[in-house]
Amino acid sequence: MALLKRRAFGKHSEQLNVLQTSLLDEVVNADIAAIKTELEELAAPATPPVPKQYHRHQPLPDDHESDPEGQAERP
Repeated sequence: MALLKRRAFGKHSEQLNVLQTSLLDEVVNADIAAIKTELEELAAPATPPVPKQYHRHQPLPDDHESDPEGQAERP
């Protein structure tokens, strides 16, 4: 019984044959090529982001009164 188990589950039964090895190599090479392409795209300098332009208020005129509602007593 032990001999049958060794034959079914031993080191020899877990080895890859030539076809499986070549298929694995093809898949690994395709993955490596895809990763290299992705890294090149990420490394390429993108256009710099456009800085946000904030709407800046214009300075108040010199003759402006500080009371917005006009409720302050005027002389």
